[in-house]
Amino acid sequence: MSGSVSRFRRTQSAAVAAVAGNGLMDRRVLLGRGVVLAGAMSTAPLGSLTGAAAEPPADRPLADAPWSLEPGATIQPYEQPSRFEKGVLRTLNNPNGQPGAQGARTPHHLLNGSITPNGLHFVVSWGGAPDINPDKHRLVIHGLVKRPLITSYCIEQFSPNRCMFESNFPVDKVSFSHHVLFNAFKRFSKSYSVSERAALFHDTAARAYRISEPG
Repeated sequence: MSGSVSRFRRTQSAAVAAVAGNGLMDRRVLLGRGVVLAGAMSTAPLGSLTGAAAEPPADRPLADAPWSLEPGATIQPYEQPSRFEKGVLRTLNNPNGQPGAQGARTPHHLLNGSITPNGLHFVVSWGGAPDINPDKHRLVIHGLVKRPLITSYCIEQFSPNRCMFESNFPVDKVSFSHHVLFNAFKRFSKSYSVSERAALFHDTAARAYRISEPG
């Protein structure tokens, strides 16, 4: 019996080592050890689990931090990173901007949260970021076509009452979010009147697909 138990323990230890060899721990082992630790904490005296770092020195009683004794900074129109985050920066593979591909890696190990700020997103670029005014940007179709077009050509020819915005969601969500697409539609149609935008976003589709309002 003791030989069987010994072989089982050696086999279990080998399995744990194989899993943990890549910096990972088997979840069964983690949960099992967590139960043991919880049991030890529940049966141990409270004083034995209290470390020296948990109590302030006798000659230095607890005091309120200076920042908690005064109002904080006012809200800004466009928030900037905290001064304590000045060292949280992306790693660049082409810091000197040489011609060719550029990449920036997110410093996940330095982030103090689960949300990555926009300025720290992982980026790969082959031609750099263009300086484009979104209010003046137009998608032009030209080259091997009989007539160069811009994206508003269809609406101008058929009128908003015969056009509608559409999407390919949920399939398209692998490339971008529905919020991004919807905001693009809003930007594109901002020069149209309220009734024309209503037709593009709702009325034409409701009429074409015979969708009646509830109630």
